[in-house]
Amino acid sequence: MMTLLLFLLAFLLLTGGSELISRGTSSIARHMSISETMIGMTIIAFSTSAPEFLVNIFASINGHSDISFGNIIGSNIFNLFVITGIIGTFSQICLKRSIIFKLLPFSIVTTLIFWIIINDVAFFGSETNTLSQLDGGILVLGLFQFFIFFFIYQAAMSKIREGRSYEVRIPDLLTKPYIKKEPEAENSPGLIYSIPFSVFCFIIGLVLVIAGGYLVVREAVEVSMQFNTSLKLLSVCVISVLTSVPELIVSYISARRGQSDLAVANILGSNIFNIAFIMGLSALIRPLAFNTAFNTDILVLLIGTSALYLFCYGEKSVQHIEAVSLPAIYAAYFVFVIMRG
Repeated sequence: MMTLLLFLLAFLLLTGGSELISRGTSSIARHMSISETMIGMTIIAFSTSAPEFLVNIFASINGHSDISFGNIIGSNIFNLFVITGIIGTFSQICLKRSIIFKLLPFSIVTTLIFWIIINDVAFFGSETNTLSQLDGGILVLGLFQFFIFFFIYQAAMSKIREGRSYEVRIPDLLTKPYIKKEPEAENSPGLIYSIPFSVFCFIIGLVLVIAGGYLVVREAVEVSMQFNTSLKLLSVCVISVLTSVPELIVSYISARRGQSDLAVANILGSNIFNIAFIMGLSALIRPLAFNTAFNTDILVLLIGTSALYLFCYGEKSVQHIEAVSLPAIYAAYFVFVIMRG
């Protein structure tokens, strides 16, 4: 019972900490007049991936490869099928061209490259399948750096096109920690915290996430031993779902505000960050042995991302029936994972 309570406490720390990190970093980004779509696909996406990041760091340090792979792959599948499906069920998903023709293809390519470099036996004739430190360097210094430069370029072009900046006054830190602007025609900046308060949120959130990440890995191993379940099953079915709660909350709130493009940008940006940076950094810390059973999960992720691209390619939107089908597909996948063990 104590192990389960600590396990749940860890996820509360991860969720609360990532929320504070998200609020602090996105507020600072708004001070810099970065567009909402850019904030969604980078700042908020990276912030909501903080639970996955800390869980993977501690898993890599302790040599738990199945937790590292299962957490990231499972989180990406949950983000794509469940969160996108929930968003499309309650609101119309209409995407900008930059998301359809740039972010979605980049997400597909990132997943495909990741799949190739971890299947060393099939593609490179090696004796074992390992995400090596060289592979980690390719992900972090190659794919992730390219994504960051792409973000900087898009942010700069967005500023040039808009030709405006936010008028921000610094409110009193104790009595008025934020201000709210009226929604504009295309952007709705929402809450803009003062710089000191934003930094304070980020620091506190980071401390909570670090504590939560450490507890998740430690207690996951205990739960696996006490209930005689594999770390692979636990990471895909439990850890990945709970570490995706921040993405679910942020994306749902964005969709309810009519910002479906921001919600999907957050999901896709988070998925790219999970693979390109978190998995890459995990491998740089310690080479990770790859369980080929995860190939099926990666295939599901590739098919799902490609299907979303096809849904949006023509009409630039996801129809209601298409959105409803996504959680149903995930439910079938979830049953398959449990039966696989």
